[in-house]
Amino acid sequence: MKGMILLFLATVTLVSAQTRQPEVWMGPPMKDEGRSFRALFAHPEQWAETRSLIDVLFCTDLHTKKIFSDDDELRRIFTQMKAWKLKFGMEVGAIKPWGLTGADCFAKEKPLWDRVQKPGGEIYAIAMDEPLVCGRFHLKKSDEYVIEETANYIACVRTNFPNIRIGDIEVYPSISIADDSTWYTAIMQQGYDYAFIDGKPDQYVIESWISAPGNCVPETAEFTFTRSVRDFARKFVKRAL
Repeated sequence: MKGMILLFLATVTLVSAQTRQPEVWMGPPMKDEGRSFRALFAHPEQWAETRSLIDVLFCTDLHTKKIFSDDDELRRIFTQMKAWKLKFGMEVGAIKPWGLTGADCFAKEKPLWDRVQKPGGEIYAIAMDEPLVCGRFHLKKSDEYVIEETANYIACVRTNFPNIRIGDIEVYPSISIADDSTWYTAIMQQGYDYAFIDGKPDQYVIESWISAPGNCVPETAEFTFTRSVRDFARKFVKRAL
């Protein structure tokens, strides 16, 4: 089974990482009707340290509609996130088989974004979901096409949501997942590999959209999702005192 483990997301419009500390994003798996995401709000005491080490909690824009169909639930989620001082981010398309151009993709996504804002949500940033991989391997388009349509997508976002930060996700790497310990070991190794080449990203994004630990909390148990985020942030992310 292939899946993204750790993504280094370099934003398009942010200042150099040399002059600011990197953010940490956490995107729990959304399978089983968002069970892991909901566990964060049902058991806040079970990931208090992890929460103090991250900046952005995120999911896909599609899941805000597919899983969180109740505006009252979304309102409670956003209210709690504000109390925790966590920002909300979304993973989005830029070009997809269902949106072959940047403009078409954005037009289909915008209603989902508007709905997030309706119950009081504020979209801090978006992460474009693999436009290069999609263009090359799914749409069979040239890199020039991908670049142009991704730029068109960004232009649409800027026109309608001028304050949203924009980033790009590309797979690093696609690997097989065996069990929860494999997940944990893999993201820690990727952290070491990136540190070895003195990488300085704007954000560290830890997520999986296919396979991930079976449990999101507690952070004190072995190999849970929040434990992996906590230990990665402890080891590789320098936080301001």
